[in-house]
Amino acid sequence: KNHLISLRNKHNTMLSAKRRAATASTDIFERLRSDRTKVLILDGGTGEELFKRGVPDDRKTWSATAVVKPEYHDILKQVHQSYMTAGSDAITTNSYGIIPGVGFTDDEVCKYVATAGKIARQSVLLDQRHDIGE
Repeated sequence: KNHLISLRNKHNTMLSAKRRAATASTDIFERLRSDRTKVLILDGGTGEELFKRGVPDDRKTWSATAVVKPEYHDILKQVHQSYMTAGSDAITTNSYGIIPGVGFTDDEVCKYVATAGKIARQSVLLDQRHDIGE
């Protein structure tokens, strides 16, 4: 019985996080549509921040190392979360280095871009700024 309660609580927590993320996204776009003077700027020093936090500086794949090598996934999540904590309304997927031109196969591009999206989404779901309650 305790196991079922634990599973139910975990499920409710994930649903609440998904609701927060959906609400945050809707709020951003509603603000942009309602006030044409507002802009959303997507820029960041994700690669440099990853390097400062210990991800190897591979100038071939740049910050994609944090996506390709699972041992750096948590650092990438921490960087995403630090941008959100600082007030960012958006984060990138950190997938711009995942291209065939640096040696990734088509299958690897698909795999790693999906991984990058998953890591970014997990980071957003962990963001507590947009708590809408249960």
